[in-house]
Amino acid sequence: MPTIFEGLRVLDLTHGQPGAVTTMVLADNGATVTRIEPPDGVGYRGDPSRSAPGRPQWHRGKRFERVDLTEPAGIDRARALIAESDVLVEAFRPGVLERLGIGWAVQRELNSALVSCSITAFGSEGPLRDVPGYEAIVHAVAGRLTESGAGRGRPGYIAVPYLSFASSQSALQGICAALLVRQATGIGQRVETSLLANLTPYDILDGARHALAAPADATPSPLPAAAAPSTAAPFSLAYLTSRTADGHWIQWANMAPHLFWAEADLLGFGDRRTDPAYAAMPNGGSDAVRMAVWDAVLAATAELTADDLIDRVLAGGAVGAEIMRTTQEGMDHPQARHNGDVVVVVDPDLGRTEQLGPVATFSFTPSAIAVGPRADATWPTARRGELPARGPLSGITIVEAAVMYAGPYGPSVLADYGARVIKLEPLTGDPMGFYYGDGPAKVMYGKERVSLDLKQPEAQAIAQRIIASADVFVHNYRPGVPERLGIDEPTVRALNPRLVYLYAGAYGADGPYSALPAYHPSAGAMCGNAVLQAGTGMPPGPDAELSDEETKQVSLHLSSANEGNPDPNAAMAVATAILLALVARVRHGEGQSIQTTMLSANAYAMSDDWIRYAGKPDRIEPDAELNGVGPTYRLYETADGWVFFACTNESEWARFVDTVPGAPRVPDADALSALFRTRTTDEWQRDMVAAGVACVRADSPGYGWFLRDHPQAAAAGLLADVQHPTTGPHRRQSPMATLSLTPGRARSSELLGASTRRVLAEIGYTDDEIDRLARDAIVGLK
Repeated sequence: MPTIFEGLRVLDLTHGQPGAVTTMVLADNGATVTRIEPPDGVGYRGDPSRSAPGRPQWHRGKRFERVDLTEPAGIDRARALIAESDVLVEAFRPGVLERLGIGWAVQRELNSALVSCSITAFGSEGPLRDVPGYEAIVHAVAGRLTESGAGRGRPGYIAVPYLSFASSQSALQGICAALLVRQATGIGQRVETSLLANLTPYDILDGARHALAAPADATPSPLPAAAAPSTAAPFSLAYLTSRTADGHWIQWANMAPHLFWAEADLLGFGDRRTDPAYAAMPNGGSDAVRMAVWDAVLAATAELTADDLIDRVLAGGAVGAEIMRTTQEGMDHPQARHNGDVVVVVDPDLGRTEQLGPVATFSFTPSAIAVGPRADATWPTARRGELPARGPLSGITIVEAAVMYAGPYGPSVLADYGARVIKLEPLTGDPMGFYYGDGPAKVMYGKERVSLDLKQPEAQAIAQRIIASADVFVHNYRPGVPERLGIDEPTVRALNPRLVYLYAGAYGADGPYSALPAYHPSAGAMCGNAVLQAGTGMPPGPDAELSDEETKQVSLHLSSANEGNPDPNAAMAVATAILLALVARVRHGEGQSIQTTMLSANAYAMSDDWIRYAGKPDRIEPDAELNGVGPTYRLYETADGWVFFACTNESEWARFVDTVPGAPRVPDADALSALFRTRTTDEWQRDMVAAGVACVRADSPGYGWFLRDHPQAAAAGLLADVQHPTTGPHRRQSPMATLSLTPGRARSSELLGASTRRVLAEIGYTDDEIDRLARDAIVGLK
């Protein structure tokens, strides 16, 4: 069977996880990837991220050349490779390739069809553009470490490398979009993305927009004082964690009321649903009622072993629950094994390994994971046409019937690049509207909202007519539901054989867990996100004896650690998979069925440790206080606040020691703690940034304030001005990747049903017919 990128020649000039995963996915799908390594490296061991356990899979399927870019001969070799490549991916700091004589202007002269992708930390402009691009440094600058402090009165380290994952996906999306343009025009272009820009999907509830609406002279709130330990009931009883009789921890995930009461039935307190005091469950109710529910969940879970509980969950198929696992334990999740999220790869140096499976499954162009490099082939000659005027995805129509965030935000990303996205919604709207209210909604940005009741046959016929002329159809209904709604693949493919049909599921279309509901904590529990973020010593081992008070403290801590990154991770994989399939359709002329899962996407986000081989080093975990992962990569308190300090190689440490009087000659956390308290936060950041050492403020007021007030946000172009039909002008985050010749465009959202009449008219309905459908509650109008 063909692969998507067969014949595509890729030059890899990256270092670190984002670029490595970008080119890994290209190699997994047929590209011939040539990776330049420094002369003293052999294979992936030459990568500066060589200490990461995930390095073998990041560089599978690539060929390696040892090239010294500081020597004229090395530059000549790099120029020759650029001239014969289709895609270049690089992760140097801004200006480095220009100083070496192989910057974008030279690349374009050598190869006018080249798609050149740059992944940086902060973007190509601004006061922080030259700061070493560590992920925690980006989090610190943007205020995310403040927000992750969870009321402790101080910043908290973010352990899950989700910015690295999102940046790889944005790079892939930009590359695919640019290849689509190149196939139509023969012209290459520059793609740029950054870790900073890829904070966007993780602002799930668009909190930055609300902060941006604050008065310009508003005073930022200081960090709150550290809260005393509390066992007050958590905000969401839907996402509780509780301990089993054999000492395992269960992550519950049942946000919808009917799912919450199914959980209550399973645990033996479902009879409370008839009590009016419990009517607002799971997110409302009095403190006394909420405490009673929490106690009931903890007590009932403690009577069951983990295996017994999961057996009951699987037998019922109506409750979201997962055992909290490390990433290594996640590799043995039955659904991960069923889906092929773990594959055996025989590495020439390591022997038998278990590695990540494909980023998505493709029915016509399946991934072909291999260790050795691809044979040379030729990418097809492009047509010569005009550049699209409204973004690289102009002319692409995506129909989406998905709810919440993990599915719908993926098409939102593609709307930013010019795709027409028609969102099919229930008459009451996407349940995500519960969180957004009536204002601009992030998962609605750029979409045409068509409201219809798919439970009715006439509405199903409407949906089928809309899908019949689309390029892509996306849904995230659980197995069996699409058939009942008339939007299953056989039905719609009979109407549209070239359709790209994507199921963006939690677990997948089949397998032991496929019938279960899932929300973001489910994936965070499955793949190890939550356990990693909880820090060393969490959760306590099965033999630990805990009092009721201690059990509640751990329950709250684990719930807090399982924060919202799994949903955006899944959404970014959805956008990537769609673009991969669209490139495949241009390349091979066929539509196909594709599948992404929350499980697979979060395995990719945890790819630094989603791998097994003899002698694999252990992943470095954050300390129990969530300062960081060692003396040279952690938070430090200053004379008046907090900084994050990242200095992980000999040259950076030498610069630090040479710049700071009294610095210890050998890294030591206690000595560094005393040293950092001798100066203010601003003094440390000013002097360290000037010296080329990554040390920045970590206690800024938060992401919204960063976007509004920090000069780096403006220099990086992170905001766009848009217009909402009722709330008027507002600012939102810009597209996460920029394309030099065919840039995307940020748009606001529209009201529920605002496009129903127009879209139905396009497929042949008259105004009278549309009015009748609205009277019969088959469709909804604005």
